[in-house]
Order: sequence, then C-alpha cells, then structure tokens
Amino acid sequence: MTDKRFHKGIEALKKITLTRAERRMILKNIIGEEKIPSTSWYYSLSLVFKGWFLQNRFAYALASILLVILVGKGMAFAAEDALPGDLLYPVKTGIQERLQGISLETDEEKAQWEVQKAERRLEEAEELAAEGKLDASKRKAIEKRFEAHTSALLSITEDLQKDVSPEKAVDVLVDFAAKINAHSRVLETIKAYSGGGFQGDELRALGYTAKEKAQRNRDENQAVDEKLFKEKEATVRTLIEDGRNNLKNIDGSSEDSAVKENLILDTKKSLEDAEQSLNQAQYIHDLGDTSGAYSSLLDGEQSAKEAVILLRQGLKFGR
Repeated sequence: MTDKRFHKGIEALKKITLTRAERRMILKNIIGEEKIPSTSWYYSLSLVFKGWFLQNRFAYALASILLVILVGKGMAFAAEDALPGDLLYPVKTGIQERLQGISLETDEEKAQWEVQKAERRLEEAEELAAEGKLDASKRKAIEKRFEAHTSALLSITEDLQKDVSPEKAVDVLVDFAAKINAHSRVLETIKAYSGGGFQGDELRALGYTAKEKAQRNRDENQAVDEKLFKEKEATVRTLIEDGRNNLKNIDGSSEDSAVKENLILDTKKSLEDAEQSLNQAQYIHDLGDTSGAYSSLLDGEQSAKEAVILLRQGLKFGR
C-alpha cells in the first residue's frame, strides 16, 4: 500500500508544470535578485549525496525536496530553461540532470536519458545561435557535454544489446540518429540566416555513426520475424500520417521567418523520404526479404522522426 501511494504521489508531482514563458519569467526575476553558488559547490553536493541516493528507495523524491529547500521552488523550475552562461545553468546540469539520472534503473531508461540530454544540448545551441549569443566558450562547453552524452549512450547500448534486447538498442540508436540529423539541419538553417551555429556536417557524422551501429546491431542478430516487421511498419505509417496531419494545421503568414519556411520545407522532404522508405520496405518484403525490408523501415522511421523535430523547431523559431 505504501509503495502504491508513493508511486501515485510521484506521478502527481510529474503533472505539476509551468509553461515555458512562466519559467523564463521566473528565471529573469531570479537572476536579477539572487546569487547562485558556484558550479563546483553544486557538483560537490551531487557527489556527496549520490552514493546514498543509490541505496535509498525514496531517494529521488527526497532529492527533489532537498533541491527545492536548497535553491527554492521557483529557482528549481526556472533552471529547466537555463542556457550556458546563465547563472542557473549549473543547477540544471549539475544537480537536476544528475538527480534524474540517478533515479533510473534499466539500461533502456539510461540510454533514453542520454539521448534526451544530448538533444537538450543541441536545443541550447539553437537558442543561443538564434539570439546571436553562441560564442566560442559556450559552443565549447556544449560540445564537451554533448560528446560525453554520446559516449555514454554508445556504451549503454552495448549492454542493452547484449543483456536486454537488441531491438531496443536499435530503436534507441535510430531515435538518436534522427535527433542528430534533424538538429544539425536546424542549426545549419539558423546559421544561414543569423550567422551563428554549429557545422551541421560535424553533427551529421555522429548521426551516421549511430545509424551504422544500429544497423550492425540488427545484422548481428537473427532474422526479423513477420510480427516484428508488421509492428514496425505500423509505427512508421502512423508517424508519417501524424506528420502530414500536423503540416496541414500550419497556418502560413507573411511574417514567417526564413528559418521557419526552410524548416517546413525540410519537414516535407523528410516525410517524403519516410514514405519512400516505407514503399521500398513493402516491395522488398513482397520479394521475401523480411530483414532487408525491416532495414528500410528503420530508414523510414528515422526520417519521420526527423520531420517531427524539424516542424517543432521551425514553429519555435518561426518569427
């Protein structure tokens, strides 16, 4: 009964959110009124409690309470939108992300968290580039963290493949490749119209590495059965349909930025690529090569997921 109440309480806490604008307002007010301890103070604090957290079943809940007590509720929420160079950025990466990582148990959860953190770093780079604030020091800081997330992800997926499920490892790596490729295009587009950003080719190389690793994981295992093929086919078809429906709901405006216009074009191209891969998969499947058809579905899934990110970021940087 106690466990049920605990989990219900955690789920309820997860639903308590602030809008992005509200968090930004809190962040602005806090930076103007309070001083934040140094990065090393937060890092030391996270190391002191880390060992204890790993042994305590209520660790994550207690850690969250501790964070609120130490830095204040408003500050903890506002830190979610902090960027490199902001006073609250050490809270975001040094405490919040560390605590969230400590709470994870399975290799799949840990791998997905590394993917999420890597995407966070790219989104931070996009925001700074769009604001003309992505200088050399901030870029270097982001790159260092991004490389660490990527290295951790590739290591975890090795364990995930061997000890849990090759298919789950493949899914995580395809998702990662999709995020890398999509955000590389976003950064290239921002750079083209604002003069700041990462080199897209540098990021895409990582996307290729992840995709190749996913393909190797697939090839090293037994042939794909019909059930797995059908499940993936349905997933890709749904992603494409959702993407096209989302595009239909976009209202064009004469005030749309060049960034938005170009990213929407990229979205359409990615959906076309996804549909082409889906058709190819069906053709190869009809020839009797289920494994080859499944590989084409993975290409389609990646393209469809890229479309989701491109549209989302296009709307974000649309004006």
